[in-house]
Amino acid sequence: METHEHLFFRCNYSRQCIRILKGTVRFTWPNRAWAVDIAWASKRWNGRHIVQAAYRALLAAIVYHIWQERNRRLFQQNLPSIQVLRDTLTEFAALSGLNVNPVKSQIILSRAVQQERRQIVEYLIFKRVLYLSDTWGWNQHNLSYAGRVQLIKSVLSSLHTYWASVFILPKGILKIIEGKMRKFLWQGASRRGNAKVAWDQICKPKEEGGLGIRSMLAMNQALMLKHLWRILQNDGTSIWVDWIQHYRLRNSTIWTFNGATGYWSWKKLIKLRPLLQSGVCYKVGNGSVFSLWQDIWHARGPLCLSFPRGPALTGLPINSLLSSVLQQDQWRWPASTEADIAEIISQLPPTNPTTSDQICWRNSAGKYTVQSAILLIQPTTMQVQWHGLL
Repeated sequence: METHEHLFFRCNYSRQCIRILKGTVRFTWPNRAWAVDIAWASKRWNGRHIVQAAYRALLAAIVYHIWQERNRRLFQQNLPSIQVLRDTLTEFAALSGLNVNPVKSQIILSRAVQQERRQIVEYLIFKRVLYLSDTWGWNQHNLSYAGRVQLIKSVLSSLHTYWASVFILPKGILKIIEGKMRKFLWQGASRRGNAKVAWDQICKPKEEGGLGIRSMLAMNQALMLKHLWRILQNDGTSIWVDWIQHYRLRNSTIWTFNGATGYWSWKKLIKLRPLLQSGVCYKVGNGSVFSLWQDIWHARGPLCLSFPRGPALTGLPINSLLSSVLQQDQWRWPASTEADIAEIISQLPPTNPTTSDQICWRNSAGKYTVQSAILLIQPTTMQVQWHGLL
């Protein structure tokens, strides 16, 4: 029985001018005009993303409509099915004004499609690509250790990247993934063999005697730390960050928020704060941005946690900004005999009244990168002399 599993294709459309007038996307059918007004969404959110989402949805509706008219004879392993596919794309181009770019389009034929393979490729004018769906296919080639290491680093280590950037993956799942990679590395096609080196050593950089394979746990944590970094930046470009600020953090900061409340993924994300704190650097400017009691601009961390009575003793509310104790480039703390106040004053950082407060990442560029976060999470060891042989 012929099924859709025998043929896959991916079309890439050339960039065309989309008619977008005052937030309205219009597509013309033979007998009527179909318009979707998204002006309200453009004003509330980033209009570009809403336009793209609505545009793609309408394109999918057009293709589905044409496909139904073709009596569902699509995706079968014969030339008539390919003719239906090409006619569908041609009619779609006539309705939408979008033409397929054959240079960037691809077709994948499974082993079940042996007959008429050349005719199919020539008829569609698509590039034929080979798809190695899993390590079983790679094992058949009896790859060397170096080849298996390269496949692990370039393919297997990247398959979970999307999910690792969205969720904090359970450690049990990460162990299963690493177990499959470890088995593929040491056994290959032989289905026999034990690990020669501990996996923790394998995941170290080559300079430290490892093979440079990324640790699944470190990668997951580094990708999730990026979300916390975006909350700290709060530059107004993310709807999710705005929602977190208004409905989760409210009058607190990420450093003083009670991590015991909220949904599971949020509580897991908050537990990464110690890693984030070790990587960020607060540079005091004119004090117009940082919170006096709730940010980590001071060596003691959030002062409201190390000195809970501070707001009451100094008369400065919990929501006070750092500018309330700054006058030009001089610190002006309220007079007090408290030992904690004296300790705080003795450890005050330098200021720069000509600039605004800034949160930087501890690297040369001052901006967060996943690679720099991985280096922060994974402890470094001494460089080995023979790393050039790897």
